[in-house]
Amino acid sequence: FSSQALAIRQEINKEIPIFSFTNDESIRQKGLWVLGFSPQQQIKAIFKEIKNNAIKNIAIIVPNSFYGEISLQESRRQSTQYNINIHNIYFYDVLSNNFSELGKILYKEKNKKYKGLLIIASGKQLKEIAARAQYRGINPKEIKYFGISGWNNPEVLDEPALFGGHFIAPQQSSFEAFVSRYFKIYNSIPIEISGLGYDILALCAVALKQTDSIPDFIDFLTKPSGYNGIFGFFRVDENGAILRKFVSYKVMKRSFVKQHDIMP
Repeated sequence: FSSQALAIRQEINKEIPIFSFTNDESIRQKGLWVLGFSPQQQIKAIFKEIKNNAIKNIAIIVPNSFYGEISLQESRRQSTQYNINIHNIYFYDVLSNNFSELGKILYKEKNKKYKGLLIIASGKQLKEIAARAQYRGINPKEIKYFGISGWNNPEVLDEPALFGGHFIAPQQSSFEAFVSRYFKIYNSIPIEISGLGYDILALCAVALKQTDSIPDFIDFLTKPSGYNGIFGFFRVDENGAILRKFVSYKVMKRSFVKQHDIMP
């Protein structure tokens, strides 16, 4: 969505606001908002959680992709801000399902000086990486595992290595209620992006009723008090960011248990 949003921005009146479903914060600017759950905001939230767990030394497992690069850059910034040392960085091939080489690299490091492991992964890759990390000596009972919204999948509950781990994700209770209402009307399960669309369309509809000009419309959207939507609290920044509340969850044997809110 990012390239399309930039192309549209160049073609239409600069005063007309644009809302893009991308999570690429590099394109955000005044009048062009990024609606997706950006890796930068997620990394900021998970570092708050790492600090909340009183962990000062971590390692990171990250994909060798553009998303991984952005996540790593933000991790370095947050580690400086919170005085958290990044001892090791391990990369994996985002297109691979074979993590034997990663396992060998983890095994070579005998004296692990970190107490937290941040795994930027999802789905089957997350489960495989976590299992290999545990097998190669990163004991989750001694070294706490952390993750971002890619962990927010019931499949994670099948992997014992992730039990007790913490991850951050958008608030789920409101989205689950939205899914229930949507299913009753359309007899199908909505994808996550539909919740983002619902939020911004509902907000714009209210703003249009209560304002008479584009500047007033923007002022309404960017109220510092923010709004509560399908994924919980969010605030529209005048410079193109959608600042969101995240929730910390703990992986248990049968469910994800909410720990606390993490405000932007």
